[in-house]
Amino acid sequence: KSSNTNNMDLSFLDESLQQVFRRTTAQQQQPPLTAIEIERCELEIDLLNELQYSDESVEDLWTLWYQERGVQGANNLMKVDQFMTTPVTWKDAEVTLMDMVILEFNGDDDAIWVEPLNRLATLYYMQGRLRESQL
Repeated sequence: KSSNTNNMDLSFLDESLQQVFRRTTAQQQQPPLTAIEIERCELEIDLLNELQYSDESVEDLWTLWYQERGVQGANNLMKVDQFMTTPVTWKDAEVTLMDMVILEFNGDDDAIWVEPLNRLATLYYMQGRLRESQL
């Protein structure tokens, strides 16, 4: 991957995704974390460290990642998970994820919620759209 997507050929992507990738690389500096964000990061690190010894923290990690943007974000991800179970509803999953990604990158928060992008990459991989899944 190139660290500068402004010079990459992104023409195979939807225009909205092209804008997302360009905006991501244009961001120079993230604002400092709040006390709550620091606590959340510390919890995530602790849970990740626990994986060295057992898989017991996996469910807690998924819960933490799902709820990063609150109940509505978690509900949207659960809906996407259901859509991704069968090719018949993959288009619904893609539309929902694109809406989530666009909303995420058009918001006021400079911190990026990666889970919708991760799911979108997974969906593209499942569909055989390998080039798109790697961005």
